[in-house]
Amino acid sequence: MIIMKKTFRIQSAIVIIIILSLFSCSDDDSSISVNLQDLQVTINENPSSGQSVGTVQSNSTNALTFSIVSQTPTGALEIDPVSGELTVLDATLFDYEVNPIINATVAATGAQNQAIITINLTNIAEVNVQNFATTIDENPTNGQSIGNIQASGDASLTYSLTTESPAGALSINTTTGELTVLNANLFDYESNPVITATVQVDNSGTMESLTVTIDLEDKNEVGEYKFGGVIFWINSAGNEGLVCATTDQSDGVQWYNGMSVITNANGSSINTGQANTIAIVNAQGVGVYAAKICDDLNLNGYNDWFLPSHDELEEMHSYKSIIDNVSLANSGTSIQSMTYWCSTEDSLHAAETYSFTSTATPADFKSALHRVRAVRKWTDF
Repeated sequence: MIIMKKTFRIQSAIVIIIILSLFSCSDDDSSISVNLQDLQVTINENPSSGQSVGTVQSNSTNALTFSIVSQTPTGALEIDPVSGELTVLDATLFDYEVNPIINATVAATGAQNQAIITINLTNIAEVNVQNFATTIDENPTNGQSIGNIQASGDASLTYSLTTESPAGALSINTTTGELTVLNANLFDYESNPVITATVQVDNSGTMESLTVTIDLEDKNEVGEYKFGGVIFWINSAGNEGLVCATTDQSDGVQWYNGMSVITNANGSSINTGQANTIAIVNAQGVGVYAAKICDDLNLNGYNDWFLPSHDELEEMHSYKSIIDNVSLANSGTSIQSMTYWCSTEDSLHAAETYSFTSTATPADFKSALHRVRAVRKWTDF
């Protein structure tokens, strides 16, 4: 009986020891040394902000709170305090040429050590580009150089146009990046004051895009409605020329004031009509006659109109269709297919005329009735 009681006591003690052992083996691993693992990875330079570079691992089964103790360069990384995931904070610091290795030290609550983080950057071929902007005169010639794209890289560069506005305006040398005029007709200030494009630069590893902006400088052109009328002649420098009125000033008037006198209005070439008109008015005085009508004209804010010389009317004939279209578009009238007075004097009793129906330009008596269309000179300097 005594033996049975002792056996029972021994068995009870064993049960108690087992129960106490179970309680001591709970999920609490506070008695276990918590260690962090070092992290070493290799990534390409120039990552994106927020990109994951790895996660700090530990031997703990409990939740830890992670933090970055130090890093070089400062501000390159950030860490998720719960998961221990490291991500890119400042992508500009991940530059192989400046920081080939990113270092950091990470700690965690309850950990016996700190994790050493080493991020090795891989150098990749890079392309650096600059936006292109310039100003050129409108109406260039096909093939005219506009300039070179400024770009640099670790390898040979290839250039290509990806967008254009207007389409087809430009061409680019795929090797040098030189921009040239492909379609000069599109370089028209009145239609396209600004030419834009996107250029892609490729070094067989990286592609970068840049914008091209070409501002056109407005130039005076035959057929433009400016300076009070329609431009029909421009000098070689482009800074002065002649315009004609958009309507006739008379559909039938004499060249003289009723008395034939020598006026010495002998100029026939371009840029002599104004001097001719002054000579005619000074010699003939008051009255209603071709040169006087032009001299008295105040039109579109200008009062320096004159009767055109022979060659000035001939130049108008060369651009008659353009002058007619622009005149009609600006509430004017077409040049009639009839004869107009020139300011060029032929003799005591005759002056030159210009026919818009034929190439013949015979002189006629100053008493004859012909049409008049005034012109004026403009300067742009």
